[in-house]
Amino acid sequence: MIVLTRPLKEIPGDHIQPTHVVLLLEVSDSTLRLDLATKAGLYARAKALEYWVLDVNGPRLVVHRDPQEGKYNSIVSYSGEERVAPLAAPEKFVSVAELLG
Repeated sequence: MIVLTRPLKEIPGDHIQPTHVVLLLEVSDSTLRLDLATKAGLYARAKALEYWVLDVNGPRLVVHRDPQEGKYNSIVSYSGEERVAPLAAPEKFVSVAELLG
C-alpha cells in the first residue's frame, strides 16, 4: 500500500516521485527478509520518509523512518498491543492489532 500527498490523478503523468509518498506499507508473510532488507534499502535510497512492514507471522509492525545515506536511522518494532501514528498524521494512531486483523 502507498499513501500519497495527493490523488494519483493529480500527479503529472502518474509518475510518482519520492516527494509524493507519505507512507509505504508492505504486508509481509513469506517475503519478510526481502521486505526488511532489500526493499528497505531501496526505499531509503529513494528517501521515502516512512516505510512500514506488517509482519503477519511475527506478529508485529516494523516502522522505518529517517532515511539517510541509503538506510533508515530509526527502525522500531511494535507488538499487537501497541499503537503507532504515521509522521504525516501524528494525531491518527492505529492499533497494530487492527492492522493484523
